[in-house]
Amino acid sequence: MQLIEQMVAWLQQQPGFCAYEFYQGEHDCLDRLAWHTQADCIAGALAFMRTEMAAQLMALCDDDISVFFGEAAQQAVALTQ
Repeated sequence: MQLIEQMVAWLQQQPGFCAYEFYQGEHDCLDRLAWHTQADCIAGALAFMRTEMAAQLMALCDDDISVFFGEAAQQAVALTQ
């Protein structure tokens, strides 16, 4: 988790970065990053892949890691009572 905390600190300094979420299940994990624009996202991803943190994190990932770039097509919020 220390490496993820370092990554989040780095992300917070990147133009267009909005949010980061990390989900951990029994056997797998998933993270979600939000950016203002797709251009911000791609620039951030390219910059991150040049860091030592990226190499360290990728070494922890399975070979079949997948990456997805997209935009929200539908959002839902909890109803308040």
